[in-house]
Formats: sequence, C-alpha cells, structure tokens
Amino acid sequence: MLKEQQLDQAIQEFEGPLLRYAFRFVRDESSAHDVVQEAFIKLHKAWSKGNEIEKLSSWLYRVTHNAAVDLIRKEQRIKQLHERHIEKCELEQSTQEQWSLEEKLSMTLEHLSTLDEREQQIILLRLQEGKAYHEIAEIMEISEGNVGYILHHAVKKLTDILKEKGLVK
Repeated sequence: MLKEQQLDQAIQEFEGPLLRYAFRFVRDESSAHDVVQEAFIKLHKAWSKGNEIEKLSSWLYRVTHNAAVDLIRKEQRIKQLHERHIEKCELEQSTQEQWSLEEKLSMTLEHLSTLDEREQQIILLRLQEGKAYHEIAEIMEISEGNVGYILHHAVKKLTDILKEKGLVK
C-alpha cells in the first residue's frame, strides 16, 4: 500500500513536468502522454519488484527520455517503410503508364481469340470501332443491357488472361 501512495505522489509531482519534457521531443500531445505513462508503468514495475530508486526525478526523466527516443525511432522506421512503399508503387505505375495505348490494345487483341465469338465481336465493336452500347445492340440485335453484361465479362476474362501471362497487374 505504501508503494501505491508513493506512486500517486510521484505522478502528482512529476506528471506535468515530464509531459512538457516529452512533448518537446515527440511534438505530439497524445504521444507525450503515452511516453510519460510508460515511464510511470516502469516505475510501478520497478517498485513492485522491490527495486529501490535513488534520485527518483533523474530516473523518471531518463526513462521518459528513452521512451521518447524509442518512439521517435519507431515512427522514423514506419515513415521510411511508407516512403519506400510509395516509391515502389510510383515506379510500378510509371512503368505501366509507359506502355502506350496502342501496345495495350495490341496485347488485348492478341489474346482476343481466347474469348467466344460473341464476346470478341462486342469488344472489337467497342474498342476498335468506338461504337456506343446502343449501336452495338442494334448491330448484334440484342439489348443494351446485354451488351454491357457481355462486355463486362469479356473484359474480366481478358484481364485474368493478361494477369496470368504477367502482362498486367
């Protein structure tokens, strides 16, 4: 019970100054609270194990400092990983953007033969001829809704085929 009273007293005495100290490092109020809370948890654990702490003030500032430095390092590692991921994504995107529309169309047309005749016809009318859904519907004597349905599934099939071949992501 005596240690609990000592902990409460330490919190009352040092929480404010430690928060100000931690905030100067981490520049975020929530993170400063986390750092100081960690310091008091370590104090509680040390006292629970029967450890005597000389110069409590110095010990708390040192533990707070170390926790703040650890947090900053962790955030820097996360930031670096995030930046690397963004760079990788941008590189992949720029590589894909380098393919011209003609190259993409050429790859698509090469694999068109894997689709059934009706799907091929709709894709050719839409992509090569630039026909609208209502025009394709008139040409093929089907409804516009059916044109959209068949086109959707044909494009999905082609995309899956191109993914298998590693030509698109």
